[in-house]
Amino acid sequence: MPQEARSSTPSTQWSTYKLDTPVQFVKGVGPRLSTIFAKHNIKTVKDLLTFFPRTYEDRSEFVKIAQLRVGQKATLRLKILYTKKIPIRSRPKPLFEAICSDGYQTISLKFFNPYHGIETQFTKNREITVSGVAKINYSHFDHFDHFEMLHPEIIWDQATNINVGRIIPIYIEIENLSNRLLRKILWEAIQKFSSAFTEDLPIEILKKHSLPQLSQAIQMIH
Repeated sequence: MPQEARSSTPSTQWSTYKLDTPVQFVKGVGPRLSTIFAKHNIKTVKDLLTFFPRTYEDRSEFVKIAQLRVGQKATLRLKILYTKKIPIRSRPKPLFEAICSDGYQTISLKFFNPYHGIETQFTKNREITVSGVAKINYSHFDHFDHFEMLHPEIIWDQATNINVGRIIPIYIEIENLSNRLLRKILWEAIQKFSSAFTEDLPIEILKKHSLPQLSQAIQMIH
């Protein structure tokens, strides 16, 4: 392999975790996404880690269906009862609907533009975590369903997921990159690079005012 190629690989030139490392070497980014980030002045790991959330969403607690309010964004732990596809005359794809239960009541999850193979994930009795906005279900297909969520975010594996069980960051939109993807990329960067931030304040000042070190603050922000 030519020397030039070897020197440009992440395992050599960028093997140490430095804040000036090009963002493309963060796990999950690569050349294509780094081009998108560059349009928003995110070119290095430092740029990425100082790309702060615009707000936060509390997903630290689950609610029951009976506690939902119309227009409320909530996170629920559900079990899939059954699914079905409903043809819609004005749309090329049928509506995909999953009827789920929290053990007491049911809720309808609806997807008007379902991705290919969605039915293979929504299997009967599978437990999922759902985050979305509660709406009144005016459908006549299942008269017992009072609430519904349209295109909710589905968290398949709660135990290892950074999108639930905590207060999650919400970032400004960057082209077609979802917040879910941004959180994953930021999480990867935090694990490897946040310790590279050097502290400017004396340790005595931090202790006196109960302030976190800069590296800890970066982790807490995201």
